[in-house]
Amino acid sequence: MLAVRVFGGLAVERDGAQCGGAAARRKTLALLALLAGAGRRGLSRDKLTAYLWPESDTEHGHGLLKQACYALRRDLGAPELFLGSIELRLNPGLISSDVESFEGALDQHDPARAVSLYRGPFLDGFYLNGEGDFGRWVEGERARLAKLMSDALQSLACAASERGEHRTAADWWRRLAELDPFSSRAALGLMTALEALGERAEALQHARLHGTLLHQELDAAPEAAVVELAERLRGESDGGPVRRWYSRRGGRRSSDGVAPEHAAVHDPAAPRSPRRGAGVTAAKLALGAALLTGIGAALVARPDRHVRLDPDLVAVAPFDVLPPQLALWREGLVDVLSRGLDRAGPLRAVTPTLVTREWRGRADPASAAELGRRTGAGLVLYGALLGAGPDSVQLTATLVDAASGRTLAELAYRDVVDRVDRMSDSVIAAVSRELRRTRPIVATAAGRRHRITTNVLGPDGSASICGLLPQGAQVP
Repeated sequence: MLAVRVFGGLAVERDGAQCGGAAARRKTLALLALLAGAGRRGLSRDKLTAYLWPESDTEHGHGLLKQACYALRRDLGAPELFLGSIELRLNPGLISSDVESFEGALDQHDPARAVSLYRGPFLDGFYLNGEGDFGRWVEGERARLAKLMSDALQSLACAASERGEHRTAADWWRRLAELDPFSSRAALGLMTALEALGERAEALQHARLHGTLLHQELDAAPEAAVVELAERLRGESDGGPVRRWYSRRGGRRSSDGVAPEHAAVHDPAAPRSPRRGAGVTAAKLALGAALLTGIGAALVARPDRHVRLDPDLVAVAPFDVLPPQLALWREGLVDVLSRGLDRAGPLRAVTPTLVTREWRGRADPASAAELGRRTGAGLVLYGALLGAGPDSVQLTATLVDAASGRTLAELAYRDVVDRVDRMSDSVIAAVSRELRRTRPIVATAAGRRHRITTNVLGPDGSASICGLLPQGAQVP
């Protein structure tokens, strides 16, 4: 049975194993995500082409959609994968989706099953170049499904509290706080459950962390109920009069949309108890980890021309694709080649999502060097897919050293129009051979299946491997 997984990423699986081919390319994956989100209602062909190929006219867009559907049917071995003529939808007898199961569980009033299916944000980390309406649809669906998940967790937590199962309630509230760390509703629920368990110190620690996060990240303050509960717990823990841990001043609303009466400002004159010091330290550590994560992501994304490049990291740039009927391969080649080169000996590949986001310009040495600086990759592979006759295409690829701009290999392959995958395997094999000259890189599966000597074109159009093997080396 096939399944589309949209929570925490995007993938197609068969009996738990991830599928390849068209089911691993971005445009075809995006098509499946759109249809999975639409469920039994389906989506019109016009809407699908507007989401996926907004730059194309109606006729061209419908042709690309037809090609995408054909590729998925072929590579998944499911001729009846799609149903409908005007409104396209997935065949529920052949393929399921976790989002449909999630919403179905909520409709059946089974929140526990629903939250077990939510493995992360909707299409987390998935990105299309020039997203437009598709990107806006993803953001809307992500927010809608996160809200459903939040409501399901709250209902489970409240039900557990009513049954007196405070440990279970605390676990549900904690999951809600992880989903939305700025929610005062989640903070109050978790603190109340922890108080019922006699864990006041942990409840106070969470209150401090929650208040600090709101103040540092949103310049907001917790709800008055959170502040009052924390003050009461502190007073009872210290055995003395209640000491206010928030000064009274105006502030922005919390993430729950309730105007607070207090702002998260620490009173420096108040004595610090050991519990208070430990709580503040924990909050600082948590905030430090979050800031380091953000700073690391910013450094990766920043086009720093002085960043140190990793010689074992390869970035596969989006290929220029001229035949309109092969537009799917622009990002498809990024996925296929990145997956083939990743973990080939010491090599690692930059994730296609980051590459697509950071790519600027076209398939040329300057754009390749810039991509290397933006991603930290010491190697960049770029190229083009060109028409070579009525039924054939030519795939050209260039491997460059991003630090020096030196060309390491120039490749060219020609094949029938529907065997771009075979040419991509040959590119993987050729790159592996070139890099094996200078580093201990193992042959990839593609390299064992294909002999590059049969497809690499020389200047005169004949088979050649010039520049790929050392002088005097024997062709295997």
